[in-house]
Amino acid sequence: MADNPEFSHDIKDITDSTPISEVPPIELSRGETITYRSDVSRVVEIPLVPACEVLFDKNIETSNSSANSKHFLKNPPFPAMIELSYDRLSLRNKKIAEKLGHISELSYPSGPSKKLHLEIPITSATTVGEIKQAFLALVNQFEPQALKPSEVREIQSIESIKGLNRTYGGTQDEAQIIAEEKAAGRYYDADTRKFFPSKDLALAWKKENEAESE
Repeated sequence: MADNPEFSHDIKDITDSTPISEVPPIELSRGETITYRSDVSRVVEIPLVPACEVLFDKNIETSNSSANSKHFLKNPPFPAMIELSYDRLSLRNKKIAEKLGHISELSYPSGPSKKLHLEIPITSATTVGEIKQAFLALVNQFEPQALKPSEVREIQSIESIKGLNRTYGGTQDEAQIIAEEKAAGRYYDADTRKFFPSKDLALAWKKENEAESE
């Protein structure tokens, strides 16, 4: 995150008691891809990180979010918000979503897309901690969603890809692969020898597959 000259404090100085009016924006383009859990803190502003991590752990796609000082360029200020891809929610989560926020339909070259907007009104006195807790209360109501096959990675497939390194004189053992994937934010389940986006999704995947095999 680049330093914002408008603020004298470092981003690390932001605490739960910091007013939202003092939180600098993260200047990244809308729709920035979140592949690993560790990406969340890179692309999401501090007040919304805990909620977006919960959404990631539940395999719910966040398409946009904002909670920073720029909300105060308008009076009254824009609400803090998290935007979700409504079309990619499960049927049960769609019903939950309709009680928590409002839905809009946006037009893209590929066709229309529905978005769910979760919003919390803010004032100059609203703190980072208050925003965190308010959004956690919303997103904790969603249920985990099933993983796509492409989101579960076999260690053997990674070994095959990394094997290209050995072709050119490099080395890559299994422990190193596991360490690298963990460092990137993926969860490794030793029982299944698979990588998942998070531990919660790994447990949900195992439970679902155990139920199917009974």
